[in-house]
Amino acid sequence: MNTKSTSIISNQTSYYDLPLIRYIAINIAVLFIGLSVIQLIAANDFKDYDTAPAYIDNVTSESRYTRKGVRTEYTFDVHWTYEGENHITTKKSSIDPPDYDLSEVRVDPETKKMTLGSSEGSLEGALLTLGITGISLLIWLVLFIFSKNKKAEVNENCTIAIGIGIVGLPIALLCTYGTFSNSKYSSSTLPTVMLDICFGLSLILGIIIKKMIKGNTKRNTNKYRRRRR
Repeated sequence: MNTKSTSIISNQTSYYDLPLIRYIAINIAVLFIGLSVIQLIAANDFKDYDTAPAYIDNVTSESRYTRKGVRTEYTFDVHWTYEGENHITTKKSSIDPPDYDLSEVRVDPETKKMTLGSSEGSLEGALLTLGITGISLLIWLVLFIFSKNKKAEVNENCTIAIGIGIVGLPIALLCTYGTFSNSKYSSSTLPTVMLDICFGLSLILGIIIKKMIKGNTKRNTNKYRRRRR
């Protein structure tokens, strides 16, 4: 194979990768917008929580080997006092080690449940996810502007979106049903509902935009034929 043929294949491969990259970018943006909304809602909810004195002890860690490397899971007890009563809640974390300097926690006055989250932490997380959303949208916009065949690429993205929606929506709905059926997983209700919305929008918008492109193409073809006559 000569250099010219190799160059043509390389250019074609790069061209066909762009729609997929753009589609991944817009899906990342949608996902992180959902995460931002969840964190903003949590930050607003935390404003109504009461603050209770607390400390942690009995910290243990366990390392597990996964495909991504060594994963450390921490287990610890949170001692907290609320309305004159002492409580002990065992927590697990596989992301960050526990805060040994912990001095207070938030308590939902209605359910009397304790959380380590805070309004400030949720707002910081929302700002981070909004930043990722902005970067993803910028990547999508740049690739869309320099696209050589916008209609064909959007149509291809719609096909991918429909496929993801068909596969992901039933699974997400099943997970949502599970979180509503068992109070043990009530804290996962909002994230699973957001997944339902994302997969649902992926399916519905994919179908609508694909039909719009097909209709527009058909109208343009008919106009072209009438002009030829």
